[in-house]
Amino acid sequence: MKKFGDMTLADLRTECKKRGAKQDGRKNDLVERLEAYVKNANFGRKDDQQEKAFSLDVPEPSTYRDINLDTPLPAVTRKLVDGYLLSVDADLKQVSKSLYEETYLQYCRWAAGNDSYFVAARCHAQMKNGVTYLVNIQLDTIGAVLAAECECAAGMGPDAHCKHVLAVLYGLSVYRKEGALKTERTCTQKLQQFHATKRLHGGSPVKAANLTLPFGGNIVKDPRPEQYRDRAGYNTFFLNTWKACPGVSSRPVSHLFEAVNMYGFVHDHNYGETDYETECLRSLGVHGLTAKGRDELEKSTRGQASNMKWTAERTKRLHSSNFGRICKMTERTDVRSYAENLTQPSKLTAKPIQHGKRYEPEAVSRFSLCHKKEVTDCGIFVCANHPFLAASPDGIVTEDDGEMSVLEVKCPYAARNELISPKTVPYLIQTDSSLSLALKENHDYFYQVQGQLLCTEAKKAYFVVYTFKALVVITVPRNEAFIEGMVSKLSSFFDNHFRDVLLETHLYRTYKGEEEMESDMEN
Repeated sequence: MKKFGDMTLADLRTECKKRGAKQDGRKNDLVERLEAYVKNANFGRKDDQQEKAFSLDVPEPSTYRDINLDTPLPAVTRKLVDGYLLSVDADLKQVSKSLYEETYLQYCRWAAGNDSYFVAARCHAQMKNGVTYLVNIQLDTIGAVLAAECECAAGMGPDAHCKHVLAVLYGLSVYRKEGALKTERTCTQKLQQFHATKRLHGGSPVKAANLTLPFGGNIVKDPRPEQYRDRAGYNTFFLNTWKACPGVSSRPVSHLFEAVNMYGFVHDHNYGETDYETECLRSLGVHGLTAKGRDELEKSTRGQASNMKWTAERTKRLHSSNFGRICKMTERTDVRSYAENLTQPSKLTAKPIQHGKRYEPEAVSRFSLCHKKEVTDCGIFVCANHPFLAASPDGIVTEDDGEMSVLEVKCPYAARNELISPKTVPYLIQTDSSLSLALKENHDYFYQVQGQLLCTEAKKAYFVVYTFKALVVITVPRNEAFIEGMVSKLSSFFDNHFRDVLLETHLYRTYKGEEEMESDMEN
């Protein structure tokens, strides 16, 4: 058997290719894979059965050019980057930003393709000197990421989201503001220093409180008596005394007492102007929310899925995306269970959801470009008359007359490669008068749009359906009669079910006793 451990990484990958094995992974993985193939006679695989790793089809290297402010490259905005990261369940971490800010990029160039653009960059490894990885990214005509790959172990395409890919995307999103991309300085860019004197002292200024002065003592005033000053173990004196007492638990003091019975406390005699349940709902913002509070909430929850506050606020109210299911509930629906699920944050990872998150920014950009409409980001809009109702549109459209309209985008996964029609997109119908498309009034999406119009107080909404082959925009006017009937059912659901679940979650919270917690730890 060959000694695969003595071979280079390039030779190992060549050997894997000959045997029809995967070529990705670290050196140890490749060695173990080749040894397994040798022991099992290549698992009976032939050359035509080779499993090829993904490889982005990029232009010739000679066609790439350096990136500068005059480069006709579409703007890669932070919103487009976040949309790509949401589709792969990732986020832009500080380590990727640091790689860019500390000039780990050797170079970053671009080339034009057929209806797309390509970016090639080489990034230094974070922990290995002399090791670099090639990053290839494909962009569409509006700057959305179509595919990405990297030479590192975690950079398998077409949806690579390793720190090297994210460093390049972060650089593309900020370089227009900064004026240039931050790349590694070459030796010819540095001025000669042989005639300059060497610095004898380095480091940064030290705070006066941290200065080491002979016979200076502690220059920070210590209010304790002199016998207790600068004692090494005095900071833990109370803790040591507490633990030394017989029969004392090691748990914090607050955990040694049984939690108060909130039901008895709330339903006892109340001397205040309002009851505790109403005060709890008021603190959550679902009762008596002022106009100023609604505006502040909308601004603080922009970014939606990438904003932690947006995720938390969604669990406190009925959102327009759930209006249809709530209004269509029957006697067979487990209403209590559904209400409890609404108060729990959920992380959806299904392919249709991820597809919609990824291509929603592209659909918004195409809508804005084709219809010459300005679209702005938004957060959670709370209904003025019913603060327990809320909506999060995909954008707000400012009309020529200054009026505000709502934008809602759908990217159907099943019809992603199809033209848009009632056959491929079932929630659309064709009107008899003009043969144009319209949204079905009995579909959950119609409830969602009318709920958005209710909460934003807008008069119309743009319902956008986007696939890889078409983009259709449907104007949905505000339907007051429909909204009135919908609000009646939603109010009934809140008063009879969702309100109780909210109070149990935020007011009537129960805590486990010490004995119960210890038994859980033993199990």
